[in-house]
Amino acid sequence: MNTKKSTSTILLGQFLDIWIEEDLKAGSLSNGTVELYQNIVKMIKRHPISQMDLANVESEHLQSFMDQVSFGGKEGKFDSHDGYCKDYANKFLAVLNHVFRFAVFPNYKSNFMDYSIGTNVNVCCPFIKRWHGLCLSPHERRQLV
Repeated sequence: MNTKKSTSTILLGQFLDIWIEEDLKAGSLSNGTVELYQNIVKMIKRHPISQMDLANVESEHLQSFMDQVSFGGKEGKFDSHDGYCKDYANKFLAVLNHVFRFAVFPNYKSNFMDYSIGTNVNVCCPFIKRWHGLCLSPHERRQLV
C-alpha cells in the first residue's frame, strides 16, 4: 500500500487501514494487542472523525472524540453509551498516538525523543501539509529534552 498519498485525498479512516497493514502488523506487539488495536480501529471508523481528511484533523476534533469515548455519547454509527472505563479509553488514546506518530515518522519504530536527538536529518511530516517546512535543527531538537 502506498503511504505517500496527497493530504487532500487521504481520510483518517483510510490512514488507519494503512497503519494497521504497514506498522501494526509488522511491529513486535503481541497477537492479543494487535487484535485489540484492530477492534479499536473498527470502532474509531464508525465515528465521523474517520471521514475527515487527515490534514484537517485538529486537536479539538481528537479531544471531542476522546470526551465521547470517556464520558459517553453517540455520533454517527459510534456509540459509547455511558463512556468506557479509563483503561479501555486509554486504548483508544494509544491507537491514535501510534497512528499520528506513524503519519509523522512512517519508518520509525521506537521512542520519538531518541529519533529527534539522534539524527541530523530534518524530519518533516509527509502527510500533514501544515507541518511541512517546520523541521527542527539538531540543536533545536536537543532543546526539547
